Amino acid sequence: MKVVRLIVNLLIFILLLVLALDNIQTVTINLYSLYTFQVPLIIAMVIFILMGVIIGILFNLGTNLKLRTQIYSLKRKLEKDEKSHKAKSEVDQVI
Repeated sequence: MKVVRLIVNLLIFILLLVLALDNIQTVTINLYSLYTFQVPLIIAMVIFILMGVIIGILFNLGTNLKLRTQIYSLKRKLEKDEKSHKAKSEVDQVI
């Protein structure tokens, strides 16, 4: 399994390397006509991909926190129910 993972990682690395080498032309990025700078296309692509990932994480952060809170409260309720069920079983055995 480690060999398969190594081969897949190597193929992804080679694919990204070829992509980077094919996209070395320079692009101009204008930010509201205030800032203008030139960067290689692959750098611009990486920056925008990372920005997309960060925005996606931020949008999902609220949902993730809400779900974690719900899981925590459900676990507490389950533990409480298990304790009361266990106590009830012990009472039934005595009777």
